[in-house]
Amino acid sequence: APREQAWDGVVEAVNETTLAAQTNARVKELLVDIGDRVAKGDVLVRFTDVEQSSAQRGAQAAVAAARAAFAEAQANFKRIDDIYARKLVSRADLDQATARRDAAQAALSAAEAQLRSAGQQADYTIVRAPFAGVVTQRFVEVGQAVQSGPPQPQPLLALAALDALRVEVTIPQSAVEAVRQHPAATLILDGGARRIDAPNITVLPTADAATHTFRVRVAVPTGSAGLWPGGRGQNILDSGAPHYEV
Repeated sequence: APREQAWDGVVEAVNETTLAAQTNARVKELLVDIGDRVAKGDVLVRFTDVEQSSAQRGAQAAVAAARAAFAEAQANFKRIDDIYARKLVSRADLDQATARRDAAQAALSAAEAQLRSAGQQADYTIVRAPFAGVVTQRFVEVGQAVQSGPPQPQPLLALAALDALRVEVTIPQSAVEAVRQHPAATLILDGGARRIDAPNITVLPTADAATHTFRVRVAVPTGSAGLWPGGRGQNILDSGAPHYEV
């Protein structure tokens, strides 16, 4: 006869993240709060962008100047190269024109890289949702100054996707081999009123050195209603002849 053993588990989102500041600014708009659902790409936070916009305009001006200098150096090189072909200038004059052209080209590349960096900093003043999900935590308020570090970036919002959930369970070492041999489980919800078969489980390979327990992750089948990240419940780890609940 099958045996069952039950353990409490905690529901987790497979995809969850804490969004952090990537530029130094002040929170201008906070468009979501805890519990709000968002779609991928939705704007969540806007920062002030005075410094970032100024840096971007300065970088654009530097690129324009570098392009003009490179165009002049390139035109001068072509002129000297043509004259050198007619043996009217020395090799040293051609080498100088070549060096000036190469230096101008390097300066242009550096200015363009600086423009890309300034543009990225400007983009960082708008924070968008990396995936569809729900806001689980908020760490900032409107008007608050944030920094990208050091020592670490200021956290802004925590986001979790609800389309892929799992339940993490801690089981004793005495049960882990049976669970590995028969990797299946049943989720017990609403005090036992609902049971959901969960055939996909993963036993993490290392044990906790202090408690000698293993962590097991039970994948929640798609479309299972009534489960939220952070919630607790029971699951059944099915090991065939022994039958384990989680």
